[in-house]
Amino acid sequence: MIQSLTKQLSALKTELECKKNVEQDNFNLQKRIGGLQRLILNGFAQRSTTDIIGGARRKLQNPRRVTISTLHPIQEDSVPTVPRFCTPSLKYNPVSLNTLPECR
Repeated sequence: MIQSLTKQLSALKTELECKKNVEQDNFNLQKRIGGLQRLILNGFAQRSTTDIIGGARRKLQNPRRVTISTLHPIQEDSVPTVPRFCTPSLKYNPVSLNTLPECR
């Protein structure tokens, strides 16, 4: 009789411990869900889900600004005139020999 009661007590303790673990897991999940809902409602949905789940908080970097010195005016070089290149007509093409003017 005492052995059966001891076994029942042990089984009940194990069951109670399992329920406590389940309740703790449930509490943690509810807490995490609430935090995610607050983030979504507050407009932080643009962060990636890995950042939210991992809890990583990165500081956003400002874009770099480049300063261009304008102490001296920019003087552009004139483009040199390039002589036009004329392709000679093909030697064995009678159509091009009769219609195309020759290059000088």
